[in-house]
Amino acid sequence: MLDATGPFVAERDSSSLSSSTSSSRSGGGQDSDLSLNPNHWMHPQDRYRSEEKALLHQKEGYSAENGSLGTTTRLTSSSTPPTIFSARPPSSTLALLTKLPRAFPLGLVALLSLLYLMLSSWPSSITTELSSVSNPATWESSEYFDPIPNSSWSHFDPIDPVVRAASQRFRGRHSDDGVYVSWKGIRYAQAPTGDLRFRTARPVKPTTRPVKEKEWEAVEIQDAYDPGQGCPRWIKNPRREGVWEGEEDCLKLHIFAPAGQEPSKLLPVMFWIHGGGLASGSSLLPRYDYASLMKRSVEMNEPIIIVTFNYRLGSLGFSSTTAALKAGSASRGRNRAVDQALDLNVGFKDQLAALDWVKRHIESFGGDRKKITMAGHSAGAIAVGLHQLYTPDSFRGAFMLSGSPTSFPVPWPHEAARRSTHTLEEAAGCPKAAPGNRGSTYELNLIKCLRQLPLDSLMRSTIGLQRYQFPWYPVVESNSKDAWLTRKPSEMMASVRSRRVPFITGTVLDEGTKFTDAGMESEASIENALRRSFAWVFDNVQDGLLSRLWELYPDVLRHGSPYNTDRETFGLAPAYKRAASILGDLFFRAPKLFFLNEMRDVASTVTASGKQSMWNYLYSYQSPIKFDPKAGISHGADLADWFGKPRPKDPNADQIARIMSAYLINFVANLDPNGVDLPPWPRFSKKGETLHFTKAGRAIVGRDIERQPAIDFLNENNDFFAR
Repeated sequence: MLDATGPFVAERDSSSLSSSTSSSRSGGGQDSDLSLNPNHWMHPQDRYRSEEKALLHQKEGYSAENGSLGTTTRLTSSSTPPTIFSARPPSSTLALLTKLPRAFPLGLVALLSLLYLMLSSWPSSITTELSSVSNPATWESSEYFDPIPNSSWSHFDPIDPVVRAASQRFRGRHSDDGVYVSWKGIRYAQAPTGDLRFRTARPVKPTTRPVKEKEWEAVEIQDAYDPGQGCPRWIKNPRREGVWEGEEDCLKLHIFAPAGQEPSKLLPVMFWIHGGGLASGSSLLPRYDYASLMKRSVEMNEPIIIVTFNYRLGSLGFSSTTAALKAGSASRGRNRAVDQALDLNVGFKDQLAALDWVKRHIESFGGDRKKITMAGHSAGAIAVGLHQLYTPDSFRGAFMLSGSPTSFPVPWPHEAARRSTHTLEEAAGCPKAAPGNRGSTYELNLIKCLRQLPLDSLMRSTIGLQRYQFPWYPVVESNSKDAWLTRKPSEMMASVRSRRVPFITGTVLDEGTKFTDAGMESEASIENALRRSFAWVFDNVQDGLLSRLWELYPDVLRHGSPYNTDRETFGLAPAYKRAASILGDLFFRAPKLFFLNEMRDVASTVTASGKQSMWNYLYSYQSPIKFDPKAGISHGADLADWFGKPRPKDPNADQIARIMSAYLINFVANLDPNGVDLPPWPRFSKKGETLHFTKAGRAIVGRDIERQPAIDFLNENNDFFAR
């Protein structure tokens, strides 16, 4: 490395870049090769690149007439991003030498010829590497070398940036259009395999001591292209029961950052948690259109960083034992052996481990660790709400799409273990308990057996649990040694006084249709479905509660979901619409309104202004393209619009996507969704202000008060629903 003796620093990399560039093109991941069209790369956000190019022209005597460029060592100010690029002498150089006048001194011609040969044999990569003054880590390389327009260069080499983080070097990859860079498959915790199965995630062990500046060149560069397979999860396949995919070594994250960002300006971060009912899903599903959201943020001049990750699901992430029995029911000594068997809620603790890694290292990628907004959909939104209650000081904003802290029941571990972990013994081939004896020794042996099972055997042992809508839930863990979820969420809300996190939450119109069996034919079938769902938490469903539900959700077609469909049955029994209405309110809309009202009331008692920054939405837009009438505006229908996915065939959808993605980006950047040229979105208050994205594609302010008596009844019975 050359010494930095002035405001400009340059370094030559003795290693050949051509091989790494070649390998980057063949690596895994979803981003494909870069376009070779030079004009395709000049993005308005890449201001510093055009300035550097002008400086390069000035320093090196570039001529537009002959397109020649002398030595291509780039001078980079210490206040701008370090760069790495390929340099090759123009093919026209030799031709120019042959056209020199005959009177030209032969010695000079020979000297120029020698210079040409030296340039031809020069290493094909020149690296400029700087340490950012404003943050501890650096981008060793910015995007790529821009070819000079009208020059004799027939192509250019896209250069993927290398970032230093956690004593390692990670090479990212550019998107096809050059708008953003992604790093995929970065490990944030140790592989949860072997003895670490069912255990709280352990931090990654440092591969080396802290790296000194002069030692970085010797650190091997890791290609962060391969996202991995995600954590083991079920796949719904009507032809084959028990299909699963994934890998157990899955605790990895992915980072998306705008190309051409300046390290001196750290960007706000969206920390995205995927959904899937705690049993399925992964971080890179196509429905999460990070590319469109990144492009929209750059277009708005509000660039953000996006981080997403995988966390353990199903039995690997949410198995329970009686380690933390209901308060007072067991002594600490009696549970000591079981405490050593597994940890509780490890899937949620994976999320905290990923967040901890991000807070430690996101500045290396240009993100601001103090400006993290946690966001998620469905089970991911439920997780966001729980973290807002139990770890509110870890992030500054929350965005919850179709999910709230009280959406899921939160039973005691012994209740959950009885209906999940204990049921696996026979299918897994583990020792059975003696009649009436499922104590600590039994559980210790069972967990030991499950920990030693091959992954395929463990996954197949859980097939029987698929008959339940949501087999795994968060559990209260007040007696466990690393307790996190210490009280039920509805109880926790009243005690959250240390910090109020601004948040956005909302639902779609027909949340329940996705979770309703189209074969429901009668009130009895609805009752059976409810009993199956809540017998998972309780021994029985009270008849009095059911009778009140029938009153509040009458057997009237025009009141059922999909809503606003009058007496249409879609060829199904009337019970379908009735059940969909109940389930949508029970798991989504009632918990959302409970959370909004509780947090508003808490704020009114602990602040002088009595205000809490929170916003509510209801999504009812109906696209004529790929619309399923019997599903209505179903769970997840709004995802494409929040991520700003372009839909040129549907102008209304395209416009509403631009509006909704702008709200999300503004909130991540400024903790307020409102912005220039957007319909005003008022905060939620006692008036119940709600932004309604209508069927016609408009955004209007109204109230979210449909079926209010039923909503009140469900929320008044949170104790029964264990939330």
